[in-house]
Amino acid sequence: MNETWLVLDVDGTLLDPKGILEENLARYLRELRQRVEIVLMTGRPPRNLAPIVETIGLRSPHVAYNGQLILDANDRPLVEKRFPMALMKELLSRLSGRVPLIHLEGSGWVYREGSDAPLERYFPKEGMKSPDKGGSLPGEDPWVFLFATSDTSIPAEIASFLEYSSNLILGLRSWNGLPYHEVYRKDADKGTALCALMEALPHRPSRIIGVGDSTNDEAFLRLVDEPYLMRNARNGELRKKFPLTRRGNDEGGLLDLLSELCL
Repeated sequence: MNETWLVLDVDGTLLDPKGILEENLARYLRELRQRVEIVLMTGRPPRNLAPIVETIGLRSPHVAYNGQLILDANDRPLVEKRFPMALMKELLSRLSGRVPLIHLEGSGWVYREGSDAPLERYFPKEGMKSPDKGGSLPGEDPWVFLFATSDTSIPAEIASFLEYSSNLILGLRSWNGLPYHEVYRKDADKGTALCALMEALPHRPSRIIGVGDSTNDEAFLRLVDEPYLMRNARNGELRKKFPLTRRGNDEGGLLDLLSELCL
């Protein structure tokens, strides 16, 4: 295990605004992984991480679903924190027909009511089984439940329902700049994921560098030795808390930072 860790958010940090891993950055990271442990953290599912892991040639743990799933270097689960299916079915019955989009997914399956191109980027259906609307859902507890609506009363209703139906374990949060509202576990985020990875090690790495760009990255940025926020991050409060990179992810900002750090 390398003594230096580089913990990276994916969207808005590792990838450019089009969701592409630039070749110059990929080449740099392929060489860097020989001496630095590179850990990816994302709110996306592991199927979205797989091509990135393969391109860079990573042999490190990685984190999906905002800390609900931690996979080791061989893609074996180290931590799994799902949603109870019975409660998600109740949410589905409350929302079906009232909102334009519902997305529910587990391991190998996706249930979706409505269509939405931006969502397909984050949670692609390709290669996943798709239960029909009105059909029976798998018995497996899911990883994701989200819906889209511009009616502000509906998220408030669902948040209240979760507050009193899940022993304070589940909550509801909205995505920045998009009309999505997702269920989340209050005991799982990128910070708890980093702590879990540290606890699994015989000793803490001597240096941990973290780079992110959004509110879901704050939980792990607060824990690392050297946190950085991408210059084009939108959250004003977050920009006051962490040093900014010289350039954003739209200008090769991560590669620029790593070159400056001389890792």
